[in-house]
Amino acid sequence: MTLSRICFGTAGLTEYYSKNFKPRNPQVLLEYAYKKGIHLFDTAPTYGESERMVADLKQKYPDVKISTKCKNRDDIVASLDLFGYIDIMFIHNYSLDNAEHDLLLERLHILQQTSKIGKIGVSIYDPKDIPYGYVNIIQAPYSIIDQRFNDSMQNIGFMARSVFYRGRIPKNLKYCALPFVIFNKNINYINIGFNTIGEIDYAINMSKRVPTINPEY
Repeated sequence: MTLSRICFGTAGLTEYYSKNFKPRNPQVLLEYAYKKGIHLFDTAPTYGESERMVADLKQKYPDVKISTKCKNRDDIVASLDLFGYIDIMFIHNYSLDNAEHDLLLERLHILQQTSKIGKIGVSIYDPKDIPYGYVNIIQAPYSIIDQRFNDSMQNIGFMARSVFYRGRIPKNLKYCALPFVIFNKNINYINIGFNTIGEIDYAINMSKRVPTINPEY
């Protein structure tokens, strides 16, 4: 069974966020998640060795799906060299005010037309930065605390991240956090960073309680 809406966010597998939360055996976690049905993995060149670890997983299991990010053209070239084909390519920390990001969108559109990438996306923090046109999907924070993108996700593909509000969910809402996001039918993918096998099992068991939702957009 493929848990098509759950995406393994790999930033926490390295020291990108914090040395204190880096798991001891990240490759074991990746393979465990894959075998349990999580086949979409989100990474980025800025996440240290994360891209390489995901590439190793894909070499072993060719049906692994890749979501990665770019800040410039060099990132795009490096990621394509590593993976060959990218299912979703996000522009990292996209801003409507950044002219270079417009050029990146043009570049990604060409790569999409030549079947080098599947979907074009932007990773953002504010609904005002949502572009349309070439963009198929956005990645943005969404949780029981932060619902700023509620209206936006109805018009474009949406990958939710920071679903636990970066660990700041109040205790009385802790066990509602993931179900709240999973039950939102406008969310195509749910990006979760896992540090333990127990966390993977929890997300999988929770997702099984929800009626099947088609992640396509």
